[in-house]
Amino acid sequence: MPKAKQYLKVSQKKAKQRPREPESADEFLAAGVEFEEAGEKWRAGDAAKSARFFARAIENYENGLQRFPASFDLAYNKARVQYEITQHPRLSAQIPVLLVDQLRIALESHKIALKLQQDNADSLFNTAQVLTSLAEYLNDEGNSLETVQEASKLLEEALELFQRCLTVQEFQFSETHAQIDMETPESQATDFMKSDSSMEDVTGISTSGPTEDERWASIVEPVTQDTLLDTAMAQLDTLNTLCTVLAPDVRARALWSDVEATRLSRSLAWIEEYSSDLLKTKVSTYAVGSSERLNEILLGRAMFQCSLADASYRARRIDLGTYERELVSAFISEETPLNLSNDPEGLCDKAEALTTFCTSLNRFPPSDISIPHSPTSLDQLGNLAWKYLTLALESLTAASTLPTARNRAKIQLARGDVEMLRFRLSLHPLNLKLAQRSADTLIRNAQVYYRGAAGLAKNAGLMGEEKEGIVKESVAALAGGEVGKWDDLMSKGAEKAERQDLWKIIEEMLEDGLVDGALQTGQSTGRVPLSGAMEFNGGPPGESLVKEHT
Repeated sequence: MPKAKQYLKVSQKKAKQRPREPESADEFLAAGVEFEEAGEKWRAGDAAKSARFFARAIENYENGLQRFPASFDLAYNKARVQYEITQHPRLSAQIPVLLVDQLRIALESHKIALKLQQDNADSLFNTAQVLTSLAEYLNDEGNSLETVQEASKLLEEALELFQRCLTVQEFQFSETHAQIDMETPESQATDFMKSDSSMEDVTGISTSGPTEDERWASIVEPVTQDTLLDTAMAQLDTLNTLCTVLAPDVRARALWSDVEATRLSRSLAWIEEYSSDLLKTKVSTYAVGSSERLNEILLGRAMFQCSLADASYRARRIDLGTYERELVSAFISEETPLNLSNDPEGLCDKAEALTTFCTSLNRFPPSDISIPHSPTSLDQLGNLAWKYLTLALESLTAASTLPTARNRAKIQLARGDVEMLRFRLSLHPLNLKLAQRSADTLIRNAQVYYRGAAGLAKNAGLMGEEKEGIVKESVAALAGGEVGKWDDLMSKGAEKAERQDLWKIIEEMLEDGLVDGALQTGQSTGRVPLSGAMEFNGGPPGESLVKEHT
């Protein structure tokens, strides 16, 4: 499951009464904040109403910027709200614009705000977050060379902005501590008396009675060690995403030229060097005294370690044994201090890393696999995949039982995916006997998990996850030799738009290795086509989803 994005603290303002129609930049700001607060109030219960309030906030900030184009606060708030909407699926679904376009609009707004204050740490941080989110979306939607190049460029820009942000924050942090060190107890007492006599607090808000121009006052929060750690960990997350983007798929690696292979190897070497400096000189320093955040730091390090190992394995920089050792040291070794027993998100991340290992093992088997008497046999590969998929399922099951788990529908979808992957081990070419003995149970389990995911998503108003659960359940049933659910799905999804959505979900199942081009089943028939002779509207021109095999 993707990890939720973090924002630095939003600039806080204290508002006085404002006129009905905003006239100054501060009054436009006050009106926008009120709309935001209303949006927050309705976000959990009425997504449509919440989205309307947020849209009014954005419109208000935009109106203010037309009159006061140099107002950083208006530009900053407009950009921030646009991005926040994209991070809540129920809200973004209310916007009549594709998510990728919502992200591009938010990015443009952030760049406008950043031009107004190029060294504002919050603006630098948030712009880097938008760049990362956009890259993640592009990577999820496709793996063409153009997509990889665009996503990589966005992530490199994000890393640059995070580094600028960290430089600004480190300067502010050292400056604050230098001022504290220079103050003697006597000067502090004198400053306190002066502050008390003038009735003015450290924020600069006068309590002697506001004048007409003192309608707003900014509360500037000091940079702390935690703030520095937030930015360093965000950099590590971005490096993690970059590894995922660069990891080649089967088609990409087959089409590699020597130049492209060399370029990828150099990129991964650069990431390795960059991360080493980040972890040793930045994260380790900022983590001192932050024992309550130890698990967060260890989890971020473990996920990056696994992502780098996966990309390196796919790029032939390391062998399967090295990849497995990296995985074990990150999550499984008894020596690791990482404790995920009460962390549902961390358990899901662990399951994702384990599943990715098995997927890469299946897609990129060791080069000696076909050599007679090779040290790596098909049976060994099958048992290795079974072992780590079982551990992944255990992690997801543990996450689903925790009361703090969020988006339980996604957890159930992931459980169904793992059962489908375990079922695939029973089929050609691995033909793992352990999986064959449990094949019927695995298929039934997958259907139960997918059905449960669809129900949970429906109750939560998550249309995308609901549709994914329905489609995957029908495909799982078809893998078990039952065609009724598939036929029902086809009859309900007759519209072209519906067929395009179905194609997209099944195409993702193909890419994730949950099914293959011609669906293998555990039945004696061996293989059945997902759609019979049906052509998917919106699928590849002139190409069935699967081919008939006689």
